[in-house]
Amino acid sequence: MRKRVGRSLLIMTILSAILAHTLACVARETQEWNPEAERVIVTRVIDGDTVVVLSDSEEFIVRMIGVDTPETVHPRKAVQAYGKEASEFTRQAIEGKPVWLEFDVSRVDRYGRVLAYIWTHAPSSRSDLEIREYMYNAVILLNGYGQVMTIPPNVRYADAFVRHQSEAMERECGLWMIDQEPNEQSQCVDLNTASAQELQRIIHIGPERAKMIIQGRPWHSVEELIEIDGLGEARLLDIIVQGLASVECQTSPTDPNSQSCAVVNVE
Repeated sequence: MRKRVGRSLLIMTILSAILAHTLACVARETQEWNPEAERVIVTRVIDGDTVVVLSDSEEFIVRMIGVDTPETVHPRKAVQAYGKEASEFTRQAIEGKPVWLEFDVSRVDRYGRVLAYIWTHAPSSRSDLEIREYMYNAVILLNGYGQVMTIPPNVRYADAFVRHQSEAMERECGLWMIDQEPNEQSQCVDLNTASAQELQRIIHIGPERAKMIIQGRPWHSVEELIEIDGLGEARLLDIIVQGLASVECQTSPTDPNSQSCAVVNVE
């Protein structure tokens, strides 16, 4: 039986731990972080957050760090809302063009893809202004074509990415448009009633974790998902920021087919 902890105390505990983790990982100021960036050519766009690049006559796949765009080529998932738009946005922005790759702690994921921050100009100061204008990972978030996906230890710009997503949400850009259809990205996913397929719309929730959520019902708060194997504090924060998960979806008084989630303040 799970231990029940008061909602307020649990939220404070989780967010305090996340803050401590983030501060430890980004202890050095951005201007002190000045690694060399590798120049490559983008030869093909796979989807909004994944591209093929050419370096020294060799092609390899690059997965952008810290951002997740809707699926368009996933072998087990249908094309998701706004996925085609995100892919086209990336194609027009960087396909066929030179870019600069900046690496973090882990350089390759379990699928053999190179993990990198993609710059459209060679970075120098790495100031907030430069990040917003020239780091393509950030550009995706600022324009609402994707959402934050933080996977430690690659957390160099995690705090900035959360701010960028929040700005896009406030401006109702892309994924965060208020006039989306009920079945699109903004619809609430109730942890206690959603199907396994619906649960997989929540960031970091695949088929296995969806089963765990169903088996663990009832849930009394989103924060209790920390108990799901493999989630951890950073991924829980991504789920909270995404804003889809809830234990009490609210039906719109003007549209009974539309639901929204209670807002969780993560600032």
